[in-house]
Amino acid sequence: PPKSSQKLWADGAYLIKLELKNNSSEERQPQLIDSLMAVYDTRAEHFPTTLKNPKNKCSVLERKGTDLYRFNKSAFAESYEILKSTIDCLEGKSSATAIKTFYNASALTMQRTLKGDSVAQNNLKIQMLNDYIRLTAYCDENITTATKEKTKQNYTKVKSALERLFVQIAKCDEIVPILSAAIESNPDDTLLKRQALQILENTPNCSDNELYLPIATELYKTQPSARAAYDIGIAYSKANQLDSSLVYMSEAVEKCIDCEDRFNY
Repeated sequence: PPKSSQKLWADGAYLIKLELKNNSSEERQPQLIDSLMAVYDTRAEHFPTTLKNPKNKCSVLERKGTDLYRFNKSAFAESYEILKSTIDCLEGKSSATAIKTFYNASALTMQRTLKGDSVAQNNLKIQMLNDYIRLTAYCDENITTATKEKTKQNYTKVKSALERLFVQIAKCDEIVPILSAAIESNPDDTLLKRQALQILENTPNCSDNELYLPIATELYKTQPSARAAYDIGIAYSKANQLDSSLVYMSEAVEKCIDCEDRFNY
């Protein structure tokens, strides 16, 4: 009976994946992938919750979404929809693999599935900018709380991968309103402000706006550094506030006693 043992379905998925990785012919792969997806669906249907995992259905479907993308990259749009729902469900408990796969699938959906529909593409791009903030927060959460070094490394690598992809799709004039709205909703969230500052600094030509200096100067009060002072000084210079620029440039030099960039500062 389907409900007799969850392990039965877990073992079934394991064996099918083993066959997909090692022995299957190209002709047989589609059948095996369909079988794997069916195993996940059946397991999720009959074991939606367990004593160990109240969100077991979400965890099972997370594996379905990541494995679908892994074994059939052309199904990225379906994988995107599956993982969108599981990440909404699991939030910070989402696996590093699921977070990375979801963001990759998002980009492919925007670039390929929605090609020719500029409105839909733009809406998904805005969603990806919002998702970036959320997903990097999940990565940071796991990097901080993980007890295993391997887990920390996985989330650290995924966070870097998100940043690389984000920079490829992000434009400053699209980013600033999204970050401004997020900070306005969470004005006391220091971590969010650090993320916002990092995003602005990593996005080309994105320090010359109304958001950068208020965040940068606020964070500088608690985490002063030569580099931060220099970046703030440059931003004030671009804003034609030369007195303020000189103050921060001087602090950059003072804090960079033995560092390599002292001459540049």
